[in-house]
Amino acid sequence: MPWSKEKDFREKLSKLSESQQSIQTLSHWVAFHKANAAHAANVWADEAQRAADPHRQLLLVYLANDVMQNSRRKGTPCADAFASQMATVLPAAHAAATPTVRAKLERLLSIWEERAVMPAPQAAGTCARPHRRRHAEPWYGSYRHSREGREWRARLRGAVEALASQQNDQRTAPWDVSSSQNKAVY
Repeated sequence: MPWSKEKDFREKLSKLSESQQSIQTLSHWVAFHKANAAHAANVWADEAQRAADPHRQLLLVYLANDVMQNSRRKGTPCADAFASQMATVLPAAHAAATPTVRAKLERLLSIWEERAVMPAPQAAGTCARPHRRRHAEPWYGSYRHSREGREWRARLRGAVEALASQQNDQRTAPWDVSSSQNKAVY
């Protein structure tokens, strides 16, 4: 059965701009029509695959991101419908992307992994990320929450405090009258 709002949705997708307000407005429109989430996801996937411009594809992925994250919070079926279409859209968008767009897509994937926006099998199958590497910095990914990360932060905090106290000691000269050690006791 054809979806009666398909033409309206395609028109709204064609008018979608890079502004946050535009993305959120269309995301709320999709959430309002949650009964037809599967149809909306199919139309979205079709438009995303037709888009020749990598920036346009990124914009459509941003829309799906907003739909999925808001849907997860509110418990609507839109997240599952759009997540199921990601497996077809994201690999093509990733392959055709420029390096800057590819970096933005990979950042979005890492956010989805951290927030568990998609189930793990779907997230793993969305696209192969050959250029992505795990960083050793403690603020990246699961290292931030691991025991090693907490120990590293504690050592860093201790080193910073030691350095700060050392600098404070150097600033206080032995002849400084404000120093508590040099005050005369009467």
